[in-house]
Amino acid sequence: MRDGTEEWILIHIEMQGYDDPEFRERMFIYYYRILDKYQKKVTAIAIMTDDTSDHPTKYETSFIGTKLIYEFNSYKLKNKTPEDFANTDNPFAIVMEVAWYALKSNELGDEALYNFKIRLVRRLKELDYDSEKIRVLFNFIKKYVNFENSEINLKFEEQSNIIFKNQGTMGIVDAIIDDAKRQYIEIGKEEGIEIGKEEGIEIGKEKGIEIGKRKAEEKYGEERKNTIQNLKNEGFPNEKIATIIGISVEDVLRLLN
Repeated sequence: MRDGTEEWILIHIEMQGYDDPEFRERMFIYYYRILDKYQKKVTAIAIMTDDTSDHPTKYETSFIGTKLIYEFNSYKLKNKTPEDFANTDNPFAIVMEVAWYALKSNELGDEALYNFKIRLVRRLKELDYDSEKIRVLFNFIKKYVNFENSEINLKFEEQSNIIFKNQGTMGIVDAIIDDAKRQYIEIGKEEGIEIGKEEGIEIGKEKGIEIGKRKAEEKYGEERKNTIQNLKNEGFPNEKIATIIGISVEDVLRLLN
């Protein structure tokens, strides 16, 4: 807390993507169930991603002289503009901007969506998030708003590769892996120094670098395999997948088996 004390609070976050006349009551039901179970302070926020004009902020009920009013925080995505998500390094802003454009996707063509998604990828690069956060946000940008034209999707993949590595043959996942390797190598060096106390500092550093590489490869190897499978499911030929990911066709076939 601001006064330096510690306190356990509960935050109820409710995502709502369609019009529901019982939503207000449901928010109250969740509130009193959480309060009854944990006996801790509870705050709630409803994030409304639907395209209706309804913006619920409270639940009211009364009966024979008894009245209840439950008010909660509410965030209506439709009422926001792209400017509301700009000039901040909060990853939530990127997620909400993607969702905002998803509401407008029927009004926008593939080219407009492509320009928007590429702008967000550039923003990811400039914000210099750690590799795990980049991976999660990039996958959200990529999958939440889809292109109708598969060629535009391929164009997005290739341009994203260039933004992160300036190498059209290097996949986005590879770029993230490289960044992770650098992070883990530093960790590995520290572990290697501990090993080096017994075996010699230089030998220890070498072992530490190997530890770092192994940790990165173990963490992101499965991600590359999943990416290849997703591209295959979307109908990309093996040769094109190999170009996007930056590996041989033989390796693509091996990872698909």
